[in-house]
Amino acid sequence: MKITFDKSFEKQMMKFGLLPNIISGIIVMPYIFCFAGVKFSQFPVSFFYGMLIMFVIQTIIAPQTNRLITNSVSKRFEDWKYDNNYFSVADRTNLLKDLLKIPFYISLQVFLLFFVGCILWIFILYFQGKFEFKNLIYGCVATIFTSTISGLFTLDMAEKVCSNYAKPLVAQGIKPNDEYEKFGYGLSIKKLFVFYILVPLIISFGLLFFLVWSSFTSEINSFLQTDSQNSLNTSLRILLIFAIHLILISVLSILFFNKISLHAKEMRIAIKNINTQGADSVSLLPCDFTNELSYNVYWVNSTISLFKNIFENTNSIAQKVSSSNEDLLLSVRNVETISIEQSNSVKNIVTTMEESDKLSQSISKRINEVALVANKTALDVQEGVEILATNLAKMDEITNANVDTISGIKLLSEKIENIWEIVTIINGIADQTKVIALNAELEAVSAGEAGKNFHIVANEIRRLADGITESIKEIREKITEIQHSSDNLIIASEGGTEKILEGCDLSTKLKKNFADIKSSAEVTAESSADISLIIGQQATAFEQILVTLRQISISIENNSELNQTITKTCEELHNIVNRLKFA
Repeated sequence: MKITFDKSFEKQMMKFGLLPNIISGIIVMPYIFCFAGVKFSQFPVSFFYGMLIMFVIQTIIAPQTNRLITNSVSKRFEDWKYDNNYFSVADRTNLLKDLLKIPFYISLQVFLLFFVGCILWIFILYFQGKFEFKNLIYGCVATIFTSTISGLFTLDMAEKVCSNYAKPLVAQGIKPNDEYEKFGYGLSIKKLFVFYILVPLIISFGLLFFLVWSSFTSEINSFLQTDSQNSLNTSLRILLIFAIHLILISVLSILFFNKISLHAKEMRIAIKNINTQGADSVSLLPCDFTNELSYNVYWVNSTISLFKNIFENTNSIAQKVSSSNEDLLLSVRNVETISIEQSNSVKNIVTTMEESDKLSQSISKRINEVALVANKTALDVQEGVEILATNLAKMDEITNANVDTISGIKLLSEKIENIWEIVTIINGIADQTKVIALNAELEAVSAGEAGKNFHIVANEIRRLADGITESIKEIREKITEIQHSSDNLIIASEGGTEKILEGCDLSTKLKKNFADIKSSAEVTAESSADISLIIGQQATAFEQILVTLRQISISIENNSELNQTITKTCEELHNIVNRLKFA
């Protein structure tokens, strides 16, 4: 059934009800003739009267009753169609509630019109002499069944029309209230079963019982006898009527089970798509709230929407964590590069200091020749001063680099704290997901067999939440390791800074000593004894500086290894975040 919204709801209902009413009218007349046992030679004229009555009802009475039932809803739909943003959720919900009540009223209208029309037709034929009194009685009895069947066919048509109008309303957003939870907006499955299956069966059984009973009761049997050449045989007539009843009830049963299977098929497809494609890529199902199964579709849609929001939030948080982790990884790699440069510089300084130490020892051995080589000693001392100046410059570079290292490590600690906040948010979302999964399992258990598949989905959700929790636990452990490593690195770097400052002080003192040596060498060679003492002090200072620089070199190497560990941890954290983003 293709519904176009270029016509009003009132006209659509009238349009799609026309053909079922005409077909029902054409079927009703021969059925009443057959049930009443009227001579079929009277049928052409009787059929003309019936079509005339049906034309009058369909063109004059039915439009008025249809307008009376649908006019209010039709006008509200027109308002919604031209300005649907004006309608609130409550307005749309009330419109949906009124819309889903219309099929019952339309079917009741058709039942009454058919019943009155058939009774009128039978009485006209009776007064025209086409029906005898016995035919009148049988025809009136048969009218109950025919009117019921016509009303049910119209009910099916009206529900389809209203369903097509209800789906865009539900898609825009409604909120079922307590009234829906208790009574529903349309006809429930139980009521549909009563209308489509139970009522037709009871009426059919009653009519057949009445027909068989009257046929085999002698008092009525004599009353029912007609000309054997122009009437149906009673037994054949009963079999024919039974076959007609069987066909009509089978059609109604098919219509009833189609209503159930349609929503079940939609939910089955949705659950299958969730398992194969993932909840974030599944489209919402069309929902019309016509019965309990459609209400289940609504909750399936709500669950899909909830999953989509969870996945969107998870991806957003994972992207933020990934961005912060990339910045952290870049900073750590920069620190690692600086540490390598520092290590190389310190090794060069150690080499220089070792050479200076050897030079000092050589000076100590040759102190007795100072007087003879005073000028040469002055030149050597000048060279030592230049080396010390270079040493001081290198020490300044080491100090600045170490300060930058400490600043980078503190920045790393701040970013790690930001990661803690993000991990806490992810953990909260995972906990909420578990609660939602638990509620979904409870709802599935309460739904019994119907919620079995929904129970499976809820278990999968909880497994996903557990996986996220485990990933967060790993992230917490890695971040804790990073923090411990960062704290150790800060302590080591601060200790290195102190050692470097001590080295700078010693180098400054050494420079002063060299200046004194130079001055003494230029003044007199007689100060060789003093020079020897100073050279001894110088050798001791060089030994201390050398030991300190070796310790600094070891610390920087440890710092480099620690940076490599931090880099590896950041890469592992990056991989965990990627798994979280694409989980």
